[in-house]
Amino acid sequence: MILYIMRHGETDYNIRHLFQGQIDIPLNATGLKQAEAARERFRNIGIEYDRIFCSPLQRARKTLEIVTGEPEESFTLDERVMEMEFGPLNHTPFDINAPGVGCLFTDPENYEPLEGAESFEEALYRTDAFYTELAAKHPGEKILVGTHGAIMKVLTVWTGNNPLSNVWEQLFGNCAIMEVTVDDAVFAKEYRKEDIPAPDPKDRCSAAYRERYRYLRGRGGKLGFTVTNLYDTQEIIMPGK
Repeated sequence: MILYIMRHGETDYNIRHLFQGQIDIPLNATGLKQAEAARERFRNIGIEYDRIFCSPLQRARKTLEIVTGEPEESFTLDERVMEMEFGPLNHTPFDINAPGVGCLFTDPENYEPLEGAESFEEALYRTDAFYTELAAKHPGEKILVGTHGAIMKVLTVWTGNNPLSNVWEQLFGNCAIMEVTVDDAVFAKEYRKEDIPAPDPKDRCSAAYRERYRYLRGRGGKLGFTVTNLYDTQEIIMPGK
């Protein structure tokens, strides 16, 4: 299976450096032009796909609608590829010194989100659930996924390309495309659906909570998921590439 995982085009919150999380912010004029340029990039690269999955947020839906030329009714919308949720931080500037930000940027390993925000364990959990389900149901297919920047960074932790401590170091420009190849044979051999309960926000402060979901870091790589290419407006290359 080959996955083409794409970030949405620019929004006003992107250029103002504001947290937007799962707030439904639209593309701005630049974002629309970026999506049109990405359509040409798709053709030049020769990207083909059998299915389209997309975040329900309009900035992702509109981007893929422009890029593919297909109506959004043809997309399978899935909340598991929505942006990481920042709760009370939404609408506020990226400021590492703001009280509510805590160690989100400086020490992700020990980040404890505010009520209404999402932990890295929760983001990894839904990332794992989504991509293992795709691999189990659609081996050998090519799939396009429309998603968001922070949750793409979380994906690089899941594939083992980045430790959680460096999660913010990998940048994805607007309309960046990350290509991930799945070794179907390895996945079929190694994957076992585990009955692990979803992370409970009430347990976030306990050491047991973090330890329970630590296995998700790098799990994708062990299951045959490999980041093979990154087509980015900022020409940022994956670690080790």
